[in-house]
Amino acid sequence: MRTLSIVGVLLLFSMLLTQVGSAQTDCLLGTPFAPMPVDHAVVLPAELTLHWQATCAESYELRINKTLVVTTAQTEFKLTPVAGETNWQVTALRSDGTRANGIVWYFVTDADGWLATPIPQPEGTRLFVPPVPSVDFSSPSLLLPLACATICGSIMLIGGIAWLLGVRAQQREERRR
Repeated sequence: MRTLSIVGVLLLFSMLLTQVGSAQTDCLLGTPFAPMPVDHAVVLPAELTLHWQATCAESYELRINKTLVVTTAQTEFKLTPVAGETNWQVTALRSDGTRANGIVWYFVTDADGWLATPIPQPEGTRLFVPPVPSVDFSSPSLLLPLACATICGSIMLIGGIAWLLGVRAQQREERRR
């Protein structure tokens, strides 16, 4: 039943969008959406086609870097972007003067392709080379602290177990009384 109601709503919506004449004035002008390339995308420095969608628009104004570039009835525009960040905005228009400004979208043109070139290492000797950590288990300066830590840990473990057994024994004794 739910599927039928969704299908019915979709059919009604598509009928409203396809009607002409007076029904066009009843259609709500929507802000442009679904940009391609997506917002904050990284693109190659080659010819690029900007795409967008909007409901009930008759034409569109396209601004690139805040400059009006074209007014068109198409929902796409081809350009070759410059290196760096480019912002673009589409405004949906109708003949009655109604306007719907879209949000500003961004893309970055990466001059090096999809992956940036890694920074080369400086030539010559380094000022500081960190030492490689090494452990010599035969060294007395390491063996003595390890032996002390092991013995102290063992004594604490035995003491804890003895205390726990003593407490349990006292509890059993109290229950018998």
